[in-house]
Amino acid sequence: MLFDDLLNNPAKWMVESRDEHDIVLTSRIRLARNLTATPFPGWATRQQREETLKLTSGEARQIPVMKGGYYAELSGLTQQQKQLLVERHLISRELAARSEGCAVLISRSQNASILFNEEDHLRLQYILPGIQLKKAWGPSPK
Repeated sequence: MLFDDLLNNPAKWMVESRDEHDIVLTSRIRLARNLTATPFPGWATRQQREETLKLTSGEARQIPVMKGGYYAELSGLTQQQKQLLVERHLISRELAARSEGCAVLISRSQNASILFNEEDHLRLQYILPGIQLKKAWGPSPK
């Protein structure tokens, strides 16, 4: 997936209409995960962040929902590209301010994204239109 694909195809949650959309625009679930014996990204050296990124990004790209998604290291993005990702809530302002050893992986649907080396080693998020917290969290119990 290329950046132009993101630019030209807004996420469904941005354009999908729901009855409660006039009250709740989106539901977002965010999970933070950290590695043991590894400094937090804000305290890590560039080399440590790059090692963490190498360790985690390959595995994340194998997650079924992320296959064929958009992956970019922040050092390779322009300020305009970072701003678009921030405006679409695909990355945070904190991640956009970072560079070496930081990256983002975005699903083709743009509902899911993984932020690498933001405040935490991994920040996973899932966004849906309207008020759909249970669906965003995962399948309902049977």
